[in-house]
Amino acid sequence: MYLKLLLSFIALVTFSPATYSLCFIDGVSDTQSVNRFDSQRLEGQLHQEFFSEPQLGSTFGELEHSFQQPLFTEAWPSTAKLLKTLPAASESVIATSAILNRLGQIGSATLEVLGPVGDAFAVEGWAENMGSTFSKESSTRLDKIASIFSIVPLVGDELNMLSNDIKYFAAKEKIEEFESQTHYVFNDHHPDFHRFHHKKEDAIQLINQYDDHVNASIKMYIDQLLLAADTEYRRIAAGYDRQLVRQMTRMDLEHIKVYGHISEQSNLNHPLCYEVGDNPTHLMNCVKSQGQARIQLIINQLSSSEFNQLHLKLHKVKRSLVQTALENLQEHKDKLRTSVIVRAKQHIPFIYQYTGLNRRILEERARMSGLREYAKANWNLDYLSDEQIRTATFEVSPARECWGIPSVYPGGIQASLDACKDSGPLYDTYHLSKDQELVAVIRKSLDFDVESYVETKVNNGWESGLLRTKLGDLAYAYVVGQLSNRRFETLVTQLSSIKVLSYQTTLTEYLNSQGLDGNDPEQRKDWYQLSRWYELLLTERPSGGALSIITQYERFHAFIKPVFENTITAAYIRDIYYSIPYPSMYSGKNLQFYSPIMAKTFDNAIVSSDKNTLQRSLNSAVSEIMEKVTEVKTANELHYLLGDLALYAQIAQHQQSEVHVLTTDSYAPQLFNSSLSVVNRQYLNEAHLNTISQQVMMSDLHALWQMLSHVGSQLSQGKLDLAITQLGDVIRNNDMTMLPYIHEILVQELEELIELQIKIES
Repeated sequence: MYLKLLLSFIALVTFSPATYSLCFIDGVSDTQSVNRFDSQRLEGQLHQEFFSEPQLGSTFGELEHSFQQPLFTEAWPSTAKLLKTLPAASESVIATSAILNRLGQIGSATLEVLGPVGDAFAVEGWAENMGSTFSKESSTRLDKIASIFSIVPLVGDELNMLSNDIKYFAAKEKIEEFESQTHYVFNDHHPDFHRFHHKKEDAIQLINQYDDHVNASIKMYIDQLLLAADTEYRRIAAGYDRQLVRQMTRMDLEHIKVYGHISEQSNLNHPLCYEVGDNPTHLMNCVKSQGQARIQLIINQLSSSEFNQLHLKLHKVKRSLVQTALENLQEHKDKLRTSVIVRAKQHIPFIYQYTGLNRRILEERARMSGLREYAKANWNLDYLSDEQIRTATFEVSPARECWGIPSVYPGGIQASLDACKDSGPLYDTYHLSKDQELVAVIRKSLDFDVESYVETKVNNGWESGLLRTKLGDLAYAYVVGQLSNRRFETLVTQLSSIKVLSYQTTLTEYLNSQGLDGNDPEQRKDWYQLSRWYELLLTERPSGGALSIITQYERFHAFIKPVFENTITAAYIRDIYYSIPYPSMYSGKNLQFYSPIMAKTFDNAIVSSDKNTLQRSLNSAVSEIMEKVTEVKTANELHYLLGDLALYAQIAQHQQSEVHVLTTDSYAPQLFNSSLSVVNRQYLNEAHLNTISQQVMMSDLHALWQMLSHVGSQLSQGKLDLAITQLGDVIRNNDMTMLPYIHEILVQELEELIELQIKIES
C-alpha cells in the first residue's frame, strides 16, 4: 500500500488555501502581499489630507497613567521638570475650579499643573523652552530612550500589546536558539549522512539541498532579528508619540487657562451664572444682567490678536517637537538596522562552522561516488576495495615478468634484453581536479550577503501566503519521506536475507571479510555495506558451460538485481525527504521530535487515505494545523505546534499590527515604517501652517463676532431660546477650522445655555 501511495503522491505538490486567525486585526490569516498593504496605506494617506487639530481636552488623559510616568521622566528628565513648571503671571483663586469645570473629571497628575495662570508672553516663553529642551535632551539620550521604551509597550498601545507576547517573545526565543547553537541547524547528522551511498549526481544534489537548508536557516535567523528589532522600533516610536502628546497637552492646558482668565475673581471657564442657585427667577435675572457682558468677554478673548498669536506660536513649537522626534526616530531606525546586520554577521560564521562538519561528510560521499564512476568510465572497474577508495588509487595494468630473451630486436641483442626487463603494475590516482562537477560544488562560496538580504526585507517584506506554502512543503516532504522510508526499510530487510547464486559471495561472507559480524542484524541492514556488497556481486562471474552461465545470469537479473536497483531508488528518495531537512526545514526523521502535533496529524492522513484520497487528506491536515494556531496562548505553545514555521505566523501578525505608517508617493518600506501619529505628523504640513497664519490674521475682524454679539443681545432680553438658536447658527457658520478652540469653546457655551434653560423652565 505504501508503495502505491508513494508513487501516486510524488507528483502532487500543490495545496489549497485555508484560513485561520491568531489575533489577526484584519482577519487575514497569512502573510500578505506588498501591493495589498501599499494600497491600504495609500488610502490612509488620502484620508490624512483632511485634518484639523485635536479637540481641546481630548488628550488630557495622557497626563494621567501615573504608574508609567516614571518611564517618561527617566527618558526625558529635563523635559519632565518643565512639564511640571507653571508659566505663572498672576494668581487666581478661582482658576483651578474654573478649569476643572472646563475639563471635567481629571486625575491628580493634571491637578498638579492647574494652579497659577500665565499670560500669553509667559506661556510662549515656557513653550519655546520646552521645545529646545526636548531637542537637546533627545539628541543625547537616544540609547537610554531606546532601552526604556523597547522593553514593553505602553498602556493604551493596543497594537503593540497584541504582538508583545506571542510574536515578540517567539522571535526572542528563536534568536536565543541560533546564538546559543542549540537550533536545529546545528544538529549533527553524521549517523545519517555517513551511510549515504549514491550516484555522483545524486550525491551532489544532496549537498546542494543541504546548502539550501543552511541558507534557509540563516534567512530565518535574520527574519527573527528583523521582527524583534522592528517591534522594538514600533514601541520606541509609540513612546515618542505619547511624549509629544503629553507636551502638547500641557501647552493646550496653558492656552485654555489664558483664555479663561479675566481677573482674580472672573474666569470664562466657569459657566454663566454658576454661582447662582437653582431658583428659576434668580437664574433668569442673572442671564439678563450678565449674559451680554459674558458674550462680549468671549468675543474679546477669542478675537484677541495676542491670544490667537499664542495659538500660532504654540503650533510652531509643536511643529519643532515633531521635527525633533522624527529626526531621532530616523537615528533609532538606523541604529536598529545596523545592529541587526552586525549581530547577524557575528553569529552566521558559527552556523557555517558547525554545519561544515555535516557538509564535509556529504562531500566525502560525493568524492567516493565520483571515484567509483571515474574508475568505471575510464578503466571499466566495477568494484574498488576500501583501500582503493581511501587512497583514491587503483591498479589499471598488472606487473610483467620476463621469461627469456625474445627474438633479436632490430636494435640488436641489447635492445632485446631491455625489452625483456620486468615492469611493475600501472596505477591511476583520482584527483578532485579531474571532476569539475565536484570541484564546483565543493569549492562553492558559502558567504551570505547580510546587507542585501536585510535591505530587501526592509523594502519589500515577505511574499504572500508563506505560512500556507511552507506547511504544504512540510506536509509533502514528510509524507514522501515517511512512505519512502517504509518502502526502503522493507527492501533492506529483504536484501538482508536474500539468497544469492552459488558462485556469488554471500552477505555473511562479505561482512566477515570487512571485519564485521556477518550475523549481526544491524550490520546486515546497513545500507552502505549492502550497496558495497552489490558492487562486488556485479564483478563476479559464473563458471561452467555457456548454457549454465546464461541461466545464472538470467536468474541474477530477474530475481536479485531488481531488488538492489529498487532499493537504490528508494534510498535516494528517502535521503532527499527523510534525511535532508529541506525544503521542509525539518527532515522527515526529526519532525516527530520538533513538532509532534504536525507529525501526528500527517501520520493520521497517511493511515486514513489511499492513493485517491491522500491529497485531500493532506489538505485537510494542513487546514487542521492552521486552525490549531488560533488556540495558542504563548510563544512556547506556538513553537510546539509549528516549530520553525512559527516564523510565518509571526510575520503575518506583525504585518497586520503596523500602525502610523509613513508613506511617500504611495510607497512605504515594509519594516521600520512606523512613525508618529497622523495628528502629530500634520504639524509639519506647510498648507496647514499657512492656513492657521491666515486665520489668525483675520480672526479679529471675522464676521463671526458680529453674529455672536447678537446672542448677547438676546440674553440681555431674557430670550434664552433665541440666544441658543443663534449660537447654534454661529457654530455652524464658523469656518476657522484651524483654530479648533473657538469651536470647542462655543459648543461648551451652547451646552451650558441649554442646561440653564432646562433649569429655568423646570
